Amino acid sequence: IEDALQEGVPETVKMVRDAGIRLWVLTGDKVQTAINISLSCNLLDSSMTILKLTDDFLENQNQDDSMVISEAEKKTLLMTALRNTLR
Repeated sequence: IEDALQEGVPETVKMVRDAGIRLWVLTGDKVQTAINISLSCNLLDSSMTILKLTDDFLENQNQDDSMVISEAEKKTLLMTALRNTLR
């Protein structure tokens, strides 16, 4: 089953982007599903860099691979990654 975008969504998202407003995708979908939806509604385009902040990404940010990081540490790493991306 595929949900269709509501009428006018791609055009509206493009206008918001063209106005210089930053948009973020935060989803529980599979990464590829989120990317496909974002491309179809003009939230992403081929010139953009996609930063995938997945559990694997967060685990790889841990300095000591022998440790399991807590949810709080994941949130801290996520915020650090986001701040670094915005610079």
